[in-house]
Amino acid sequence: MCCQSHGPLSAITITLRSRLSADGLLLVFILLELLAGVRETMRQKKLIAEPFLIVGIITSIKEIVVLTLQTTGGKGLDHGAFARP
Repeated sequence: MCCQSHGPLSAITITLRSRLSADGLLLVFILLELLAGVRETMRQKKLIAEPFLIVGIITSIKEIVVLTLQTTGGKGLDHGAFARP
């Protein structure tokens, strides 16, 4: 009976941990890709910023922020800082 009461809680914990792990892994891949681009730029001494690359970087950052806010539920935010005067 003890184990049955913790079943849904452990499923939620597993889901949350897997989502956080996926977020962390995505962030690592994004950083590796950015570092590879910076390394190539420094090697060629020329910046080649293609539009789809810039849009992809901005979209990735936005998704990381959105997923983080969804995961934490907005805890720790100063909601007054976003209020209009």
